[in-house]
Amino acid sequence: MNTLSALHWWVLVPASILFVSSVTLMFRAITLRLLGGHRTNQASAFAGPLMPALGVLFAFLSGFAITAMWTAHSAADTSVGQEASAASTLAWSATSPGADTAAIQRALNDYLKAATTDEWNALSTAEPKIDSVTGEMGALERTVRASASNPLVSSANASEMLGALNQLSAHRSERISAAVRTMPLALFLAIVLTGLAVCLNAQIISSPGDRRSAVVTSTIVLVVAIDLAVLLILSGPFLGSQRVSPAPLQAVQAQIESGSISR
Repeated sequence: MNTLSALHWWVLVPASILFVSSVTLMFRAITLRLLGGHRTNQASAFAGPLMPALGVLFAFLSGFAITAMWTAHSAADTSVGQEASAASTLAWSATSPGADTAAIQRALNDYLKAATTDEWNALSTAEPKIDSVTGEMGALERTVRASASNPLVSSANASEMLGALNQLSAHRSERISAAVRTMPLALFLAIVLTGLAVCLNAQIISSPGDRRSAVVTSTIVLVVAIDLAVLLILSGPFLGSQRVSPAPLQAVQAQIESGSISR
């Protein structure tokens, strides 16, 4: 699933259309060859009542999957925004009296740089690796906790720094969890089979008809193919062409590097 989701939309959409149309036409040719002319009319009469049931089943499965994938995509986007918010809070709380501002902001900048480059690239592969910035995160935690334990830092400021650090770590974990999550293969296969059944059923119904019915059938094939492509595009929040952006984290990093977050 991740291998397919990593492809760009301009590859997935044509490939999906080609796959669905080819399989449908192949099954139609086999069906017509097995049934013959007279039985084809009988098959068309039986296929008609099945169309609403198959259509509803495909719409339900694909709608459920698209909603779930879009929700997961939105959750990943939200976690990145919350991670950036926690990083900003930590950067500002590091300017408290007694805190080692330079060391904390330097460690935070190293973490953000690694998270938006090495780790982001790792999460954007078909097999995400989740230990890319372990060293930078560990250094940041040690620096913040050492500064928070300084007697010159008030308990309120120390709690703010530690709370922001915990939030940063928690939202990073959410982001990584979202990256390794994907649509279940069984669900995707069920949607593919149901969509192909809808297309084949439509082809059988239109076989004794005129050109207008063939146009309607081709439209159904096109809709099913695009639906499957959209599922693959949305199934990986950090894959393919519909990726979650690291811009919120990069904005905080830019503020730290510019020196705008200072006492």
